[in-house]
Amino acid sequence: MKYTLHFVAMMWREQRRWMLAGAVASFFALLSAIALLALSGWFITAAGLAGLAGAGATFDFFRPSAGIRFLALFRTASRYGERLATHDATLRFFASLRATLFTSVARATSYSRKLRSSELLQRLTADLDAIDTLYLRLLLPAAIAIALALGGAVLLVFLSPPLAATILAAFAASAAAIYVGAQFARKAAQRMALGSEALRVRSIDLVRAQTDLLLSGGIASQKQRVARAANYLTDAGKRIGRIETATGAAIALAAVCLTAGVLLLGGAAFEAGAVEGPTMAMLVIGGFAALEVFGPLRRGGIELGRIAFSGRRLLQLERVEPERDERVFTRRELAIAVVDITYRYDPQARTLFDRFNFAARHGERIALAGRSGCGKSTLLSLIAGLRQPESGSILIDSSEDTHPVLGYLTQETELFAGSISENLRIAAPLAADEALWRALEIAELRGKIEALEGGLAWQLGETGSGFSGGERRRLAIARLILRNPQIWLLDEPTAGMDEALARAVLDNLFAHAPEATFLIAAHHEREIERANRVIHLSAAHT
Repeated sequence: MKYTLHFVAMMWREQRRWMLAGAVASFFALLSAIALLALSGWFITAAGLAGLAGAGATFDFFRPSAGIRFLALFRTASRYGERLATHDATLRFFASLRATLFTSVARATSYSRKLRSSELLQRLTADLDAIDTLYLRLLLPAAIAIALALGGAVLLVFLSPPLAATILAAFAASAAAIYVGAQFARKAAQRMALGSEALRVRSIDLVRAQTDLLLSGGIASQKQRVARAANYLTDAGKRIGRIETATGAAIALAAVCLTAGVLLLGGAAFEAGAVEGPTMAMLVIGGFAALEVFGPLRRGGIELGRIAFSGRRLLQLERVEPERDERVFTRRELAIAVVDITYRYDPQARTLFDRFNFAARHGERIALAGRSGCGKSTLLSLIAGLRQPESGSILIDSSEDTHPVLGYLTQETELFAGSISENLRIAAPLAADEALWRALEIAELRGKIEALEGGLAWQLGETGSGFSGGERRRLAIARLILRNPQIWLLDEPTAGMDEALARAVLDNLFAHAPEATFLIAAHHEREIERANRVIHLSAAHT
């Protein structure tokens, strides 16, 4: 529960204004709905009794009907205001929370290395989705239920204390049913979260690695793993469904008891002349409608176990301390020193690097050459810190504290749906438009962007769709130019470019950063020709 309260406190600190506005709007929306039903019941009963008594001609139809119209419009307006305020509060808070969490992942490489990228993404997505329901399905309905129960009891205590006690007892019974259901569903909700993650990850592995699985004969085993995850998730879902059904039945029983109690007490009051028939009808219908507040709260209570489970994991991630880079050394003539590293992809795989040594001086332009699979990309990711060697050490010079040390252009171009300027400012959020245009010019992409409608505001699709492979590559290079690191790690930087364009981009890069160190995983002769030194990895692993 403390993990849930932590995120409630965070949301309150950041979005209390919108949370309060949403709570007020939600309270009035529910109150107007209850009043609408109660007034309608009173109106129909009173009109019927007036007709039976022969007083229909003198009965005031206008004021009750005007009240019904007002309540219907007011309920609609309140519901709209509730949706606007509550969703605004939720979206604003989770935008901030996502930035905080992804920053934590980025600064804690040891945490992210415990999980594959697909597992980490699925976990973060599922946990954030769980916390997303905290305010809308749990916190807000609970606050409204408490306010409604206390308010109704205070109003009715002057009319009939037993009637007020009946209302409170029905609300307490419904709340108890939700609490008991939440306790029984806690483990099943956690199993739902784990089963859902496992099913997604295993299904993705089955689809993406189907060729390797077919060749290795492992596809049947992977299908069984997917089936086990699906069965695990199904069993947890069935248990959740049974608990939710039982909770709903308990709340319905409380509603029936409330209706019966109001009828008995109202009938006694009617016989004693304390209330009129239309008023009794209003009390019965209004009391029954008041329990509608437990509809969303029932589902929120069932998901409480999942919310607490996800909250615990997110809180652990949020509190990860930034890791000090043990690889950094300063004031040395070397930019990079790779000392006796040993590395393999997994314990069963062959050794890719066995006590491998390598050094790069400041200002050197080094090309890594060799056949496909010899470890060029792997060496860059080791130097970038995205992989860890089994033994040995990798040291990076960082003599300028205010200057970025490493810039890494991976083999896959990472672009996002959004404008060109948004994609570029990932590297430099405060960069002016002039700096963006200068980076595009160095990457030989300025002319292309200037010709587009909107220029820097032109929208890219997912993964940069709308640009060719070479254009996406140059846009990623422009982003790296904005970062302007001391050490450039470039993996196949001129992929998708023709010969003249590739040579121009490389020449521009070297002219832009003449004192920087370049380490290039070369896949083309043009990348090797422009290097000061070439390392052939096929002969340099040991």
